[in-house]
Order: sequence, then C-alpha cells, then structure tokens
Amino acid sequence: MWGNNMELPKTRRMGVIVEPKVAEVHEEPIGEMGPDDVFVKMLTCNICTTDYQQWDGKRNHMGFPMAAGHEWCGEVIAVGDNVSVYKVGDYVGPCGGRCGHCIPCRMGQPTGCTAPHGPHPIINGYRGGRGFSNFSIRNQDELVKMNKLIPAHLCSFLEPLSAAINGMRKLRAQPGENIVVVGAGTMGMMNALAAHAYGARVIITELSDKKLARARDLGWADVIDSRECDPVEKVFELTDGVGADAVTVCVGLTAAYNQAYKMLKQSDGRFLLFSAGHPKPEMDMDPNEVHYRRSEIIGTIGADVQDVALAAKLINAKLVDAAFGWEGVTYGLKDLQEAYKHATKPDMYRVTVDLQDI
Repeated sequence: MWGNNMELPKTRRMGVIVEPKVAEVHEEPIGEMGPDDVFVKMLTCNICTTDYQQWDGKRNHMGFPMAAGHEWCGEVIAVGDNVSVYKVGDYVGPCGGRCGHCIPCRMGQPTGCTAPHGPHPIINGYRGGRGFSNFSIRNQDELVKMNKLIPAHLCSFLEPLSAAINGMRKLRAQPGENIVVVGAGTMGMMNALAAHAYGARVIITELSDKKLARARDLGWADVIDSRECDPVEKVFELTDGVGADAVTVCVGLTAAYNQAYKMLKQSDGRFLLFSAGHPKPEMDMDPNEVHYRRSEIIGTIGADVQDVALAAKLINAKLVDAAFGWEGVTYGLKDLQEAYKHATKPDMYRVTVDLQDI
C-alpha cells in the first residue's frame, strides 16, 4: 500500500513516439512532489486519434520525440500537504493541461492557453503530456475524481466525452432537438452519447457495417446507412421535412462536411466542425446562403473545465456508458508499438494501454 510515508518512485517509464511509425518506452526522472501535487500511479491510457495519427506520420508538425497520451485514468498513491480533496486510493482523471496563469486558463478555458510554451512545455527534451507513463505527478487543479467501481479503461474516456460535451454546449443543444451525428467512430459515439444526455433526438449517419452495428446497439438513436439511401433526404424524412436543428461532423472528410451542411433546417441551423482531417478537407459553402439562412458554423476542440466536470459526473453516475467507444483490446505499455499498429487499423474504436504492464 502506497502512502505519503512510503518511498515514492524517482523515475518513470513512458511511451514515446520517436519518429513516424516508431514508438518506444523511455525512462526519465519523475521530479519531486510539491504541497499542491498528487502522486498518481497511472493505470490505463487510451490511444486517441491524435496519438495514432502522429505515430502514423500524418501529424509530423507536432514534433518529436512526443511523450503522448491524454486519455488516462490513475490511482492516487500520495498527496501533498495542501491537498484535501483527494486521498490515497482515489481514482483520478485529467482536467486539462494548462499553464494555470494566463487569462484563458484562469477562466477555466485551457484550450485557449496563451503561454508561449503551451500547456505542456518541453521537458528533458520530450514534448507532450506523458499520459502513457506508469507514474505521474499532477497538480491537484489538473485532476478530477473518478468512480472506482468503473473500470479504469472506461474512466479514461473522460477526455473524449468532455470534448463532445464542449461541442454540445457550443451547439446549445436542447431537449427534443434533432441533432445529426455524422460518423459512428469513437468520437461520433461520444457526440451521440453527449447529445442524448442533453435530451436531444439523435440521428447517426455511417457507412461502415461495424460502426453501423455499434450505433444501432445504442438502442435510442435513428441510424442511417448512407450506402443505402441519400442521407440528406433521409434526415428530412425523419424530421417531417424540417431538417436537423444541428449537425456535428465527426469525420474529417470533404464529402462529409459538404453533405452534412445540407442536412440543416432552412433557418437558424447550427453546424459543428468537430473533427479535423489530415489531409485537410475542403468545404464548398456559399457565404450568401449562410447569411440568408442565418446558419451558424462553429468550430470546437478539446474541453473547458466545466465540460470535464460534467463528463466526470455522467461517467461516475453511469449515465453514459463509454464502452460504446471501446474496441475491447488492451496492450501493455511494453507493447506500445503493437498497440499503435492495432489502433491504426480501419474502423477501430479506442485501444487501451495498461500502464503498469511495463
């Protein structure tokens, strides 16, 4: 049993993308715990799209070596003298990386951090948030408590669910609205779950048999197979000719963007660009049409503190079942290279890394 009177680890093992298609496990000093810090034994981290696309060479602009990972869950093994909210044995997840000093960070908006080095400065030559590590020291302000009765790999969906909630908040989702989710991959499922939690009627469009089946398993969404019909026409049919109040596009493709915009109702529809695409997608959009229809085009990335807090509530209270975004596959940290290979296969949901299997 760990505790403040036990000798804590001095080094950690962490997963690093050293170059495209090469992931290794490196070791570095872990540093000293301060009075406002929490020492975390990292349990699981799921491989995000950003992670595997950088491993795959699609996001080389992010730089190497990258100590990646941000969809994690850990267990508290020691706390600083000023920490009162967390205790040894608690499960915790990340509440956003941030410098904590700039105006956006102080307003609870870490995605707008204006620090020159960003929320994750280069330390020991490594970039990144070090989510794929077996141990970590985190400031108590950067954590949120998770339910220990929920498996760690499902608690690790805190970050992607909070990003989806951020999108729903920007869309001003309302009970009873028709919200279309384009794509039923992991982030499509998180958007669908978030929209449902807001009380919206959810319509999902998809092409893949595997993802169509996963979307239908939700039990409450209308699911459109875009191979069998015109999805735009089907959305209007399902909404009695009105169209969608809002559409969130969770596929970073030109065709998806252009098709999804046509699903909006004639006036005051809201269009959320949730996913980035690599290579960069294009949009064929008439500014005059946007003007006359009073459409809203909204961008989103990441989550603010309030979104993380709500996501934690939904997961902890079992109001959202994050398993709908999980592939059902776990690799040890020692096998991170193989985990990345698996995550890049077509139609994958989240792949989990066991951070204590080093």
